[in-house]
Amino acid sequence: MSDFNELIAKVKDANNILEFNEMQILALKEEYCDSNLIIASPTSSGKTLVAEIYLLYTILIKHKRAIFISPLKALTSEHYNSFKKKYESFGLKIGISTGDLDSSSKYLENYQIIFLTFEKLDSLIRHRASWLHTLGLLVIDEIHNIDSDRGATLETTVVELKQILPSMRIIGLSATIPNASQLASWINGKLIYSEYRPVKLKKGILFENKIKFDDNTIEYIQTKNNSIEDIVIDTLEKRKQALVFTNTRKNSEGLAKKLQNITKNYLDEKEKKIIAKAIDDIDYLLTTDYDKDVANNLLQGASFHHAGLRDSLRNKTEELFKQGALKILVSTPTLAAGVNLPAYRVIIHTVHRHTANGMLPIPVKEYVQMSGRAGRQGYDTIGESILIAKDDLEEENLFEKYVYALPEDVESQLGYVPVLRTQLLSIIANEIVFNDESLEKFFNETFYAIRFGDINSLMQKIETLLRELINSGFVKIDKGVIKATEIGKRISELYIDPLSAYNIIEKIKNQDDLTNKEFLMIVVNTIELKPYFMPGKNRVQQLEEQLQDEYKDLGINTNELWDDHEIIEKYYTMTILNDWISEVSEQDLLNNYDILPGTLHNKLYNTSWICYAIGEIAKVLDKTIVHKQAILMEKRIKQGVKEELLLLTELPNIGRARARKLYQNHYRTVSDVKSADPQILINILGLKIAQKLLEHLKVEFDINTIFIKQESTEEHKILKKDESKATKKITKKKIKTEAKLQKSLFEY
Repeated sequence: MSDFNELIAKVKDANNILEFNEMQILALKEEYCDSNLIIASPTSSGKTLVAEIYLLYTILIKHKRAIFISPLKALTSEHYNSFKKKYESFGLKIGISTGDLDSSSKYLENYQIIFLTFEKLDSLIRHRASWLHTLGLLVIDEIHNIDSDRGATLETTVVELKQILPSMRIIGLSATIPNASQLASWINGKLIYSEYRPVKLKKGILFENKIKFDDNTIEYIQTKNNSIEDIVIDTLEKRKQALVFTNTRKNSEGLAKKLQNITKNYLDEKEKKIIAKAIDDIDYLLTTDYDKDVANNLLQGASFHHAGLRDSLRNKTEELFKQGALKILVSTPTLAAGVNLPAYRVIIHTVHRHTANGMLPIPVKEYVQMSGRAGRQGYDTIGESILIAKDDLEEENLFEKYVYALPEDVESQLGYVPVLRTQLLSIIANEIVFNDESLEKFFNETFYAIRFGDINSLMQKIETLLRELINSGFVKIDKGVIKATEIGKRISELYIDPLSAYNIIEKIKNQDDLTNKEFLMIVVNTIELKPYFMPGKNRVQQLEEQLQDEYKDLGINTNELWDDHEIIEKYYTMTILNDWISEVSEQDLLNNYDILPGTLHNKLYNTSWICYAIGEIAKVLDKTIVHKQAILMEKRIKQGVKEELLLLTELPNIGRARARKLYQNHYRTVSDVKSADPQILINILGLKIAQKLLEHLKVEFDINTIFIKQESTEEHKILKKDESKATKKITKKKIKTEAKLQKSLFEY
């Protein structure tokens, strides 16, 4: 038996399967072990298992390193956890990295297989991680995402690696797309194409009480209310779950709440307990009324899913749906491209969505992606994707334009100027291109060149952007050689848009000190902070007046004030960020600005990164004070506190609210906390948090002694009067005290 066949036997055993499916048989051949491959097949067809076998072959038999990249952090973590669970017993060293874009992550050289996001791999190349030269295989999950906003990053990363490591193999995993052969051509590989799906997918249209499917079958449902409610009732009567896709966050919330009147009647006691336990686990993280409202939705058996949800709530929502306790999940289309969250039925509430050009129908590929979630392997024999029609004409139209239509070809997004500018500086800084000839050679190897046949229009954009980079001081041409300057190399490593970096430099090069608002205006004047928070129409005039009074103090000149068409949005965003570091509560931010927790924290993540970048740029420019301010601002953005609380927030489980409580009680340094009376800390922080904090600080204490100490004086007085009565009263008081302390944990 060959090494390859022995490996396959081990993998089958690890996955508890007897035979591969028809797609896997097609893709798993010993002759492909040294080939580049594009594996294009439907969702849940088993592509990942094929990739795992080739990954293991590379590591265990060819003794080379392998990398698996995904478009999203959540997907990367999902693949990492699954792979580790199945194959760690093989003696493998398995690593993951999805953050810290300003590092070569040298520690990763200790791992044989590493799970990364597209951006993290790009960042490692920019930092010239030496261990990349030992790479034998790159697996690209969801390679059709080359057509997304992350696509240009993926595209240039692949070309860079092909030039650096010509012997490295590439395997791309893709949905079924019409031009999958072009992807195969781009990586000089073979195309493995299959329509196999382990759970049969039926695509249909619901009109009145009848669902017509693409296989010419018809299913009737009872009609009581309206189409969406009827189809949900029909799903629940079958003891199944449904994903409902709609076009906006507001619609997802409204529809979920409407459907709760139905789903709450289909929850059994066990499911109610599972949901209640899940909410109890994260109760202390739910700091706004909105969070609590979302938690209440979960208790009703139907909820919603969008980017405005706090991470902890979004994760619990996904977990509860996977467990089957949550019956209906209403989502914006972003979930379709996210984590693996299948359901028996996918109900697409509308095929229209808001765009900059008004309400437009979604592309077919988006419909295909949503439909692909239908059918849970191991639970269902079929999955149903259902569109809803208002009349006969729309029913016919939906069949023609979606059900029977092929998805659009995937396109290169390399022509998008902001991303092209960033990638151009990167390949110059990495010395992958160094003159006109190497520049043209590089872009001739892109998917753009495969897709469009020639790169003349792209090279015109590149010529313009190259001049911009030279004028900005990030690139120079010396004796015909294109080179990045020292500041240009640092900008590339910092993983920010060169235009953002130029704007930062222009603002800080003549500054020795900045106010908080000046600093935050520099932060928001970057590509990375887009899209900005948008004020309501009724607020714009007030903001305009405030800005005219304040603009000089913000470091804004008159040209920016009158010529920057986004200046109001930037000012509004700065105001919100300033409120955050001034310790305005998340509830007040929600009330004052209508900003959901998830949206706020996504923006804060980007803000923190730009603060760090400003500090690093200031260091290069020898702007010591600005560098120190940037370090402080980065920490304040992460914690949402005034400067005086930063030392306290370094302590575990001490966030902005608990830190302020400690400070108000005159515990203002770690030393103060360490020397505090444990009883007082418990009263301030709650029992569990105080216990963890004291253990972290290595403070010895006896929890039983603390309770006795608190009650001893009162006990002595009462005993003089009536010993029997005192015993009862003390017992009652102790129960109340313990309850109060436990309650404080959840309040704070």
